Amino acid sequence: MKTQNKLLLTLLGLSLFIISSLAMFAQWSFGQGLIKYVHSREKELLQPFVEELQQSYQKQQSWKQWAGQPRYFFDRASFYLQAELSPRGFQ
Repeated sequence: MKTQNKLLLTLLGLSLFIISSLAMFAQWSFGQGLIKYVHSREKELLQPFVEELQQSYQKQQSWKQWAGQPRYFFDRASFYLQAELSPRGFQ
């Protein structure tokens, strides 16, 4: 095989490696950014729930209301997370 052909194959292989590496990095970076966005959005949506929990604790001085009804806790959290998906959330 000629030196010119070897050089051409080497450059082609290197180019394919660089392009595939860039594509994988772009996909990974997008995924990380999306996860970061979703987490920040969840924190934003759950902030009123956190305030509800704080008020409940200040009033009761205990977590008994919440500890005795774990389903109620998850229903309230779901309510705040799903409020964004309701038709009102698209205003």
